[in-house]
Order: sequence, then structure tokens, then C-alpha cells
Amino acid sequence: RRGDGMIRTAFAAIALIGLAACAGPGGAGAQEIAVDDDIFYVRTDGSSVVVRNFSTGVMNQTRLFAHARQAVTQATGCAPVDFRQEPGVNTYTGTLTC
Repeated sequence: RRGDGMIRTAFAAIALIGLAACAGPGGAGAQEIAVDDDIFYVRTDGSSVVVRNFSTGVMNQTRLFAHARQAVTQATGCAPVDFRQEPGVNTYTGTLTC
């Protein structure tokens, strides 16, 4: 029937939106960590760590970097090494040694 394709497409779109909501803003398995008024999403994979923050602005980058590092320590109990910000985004990566 003519409308069946549209109905299937609508159900598929709803299912994808539901799956995206389950993953949360930091991705599947991310811990939400607050440092002062900044919210970070910390995800570990073995000894690698990825931290995301969705704040905007240019003048807050130094503070966000320090708070992202602190969020890793709060989430894992380890201070990250080789910690760096990815160019142009509030995503930080590093290595855990403990």
C-alpha cells in the first residue's frame, strides 16, 4: 500500500531518536561529572580517556581544560597523562596510567 512506506520510515526515525537519547550527550557509557558549573562527559576505554563538554566561548578555554582534567580524576581516580584538547572542539583526550 502507498502509505506503508511512510509509516515504516516514521517508525525507523522514532527508533533512531530513541537510541540517540539512550546514549546521552556524552555517548554510551560516559559518566556525567560536574566541576564547579561545568558539566563534562567522561568515557574510558582501557587506558584511554575521552572527555566532552558542550560549553561555548573562546575566553573559557583555559578553565575548561583544567576542569576537564579534574573531571577525569573525579571519574577514574587517576590523573590523566598526555592530556590534550582536540583542535576546535571541547573534546579532550588522554591516557590513564593507574
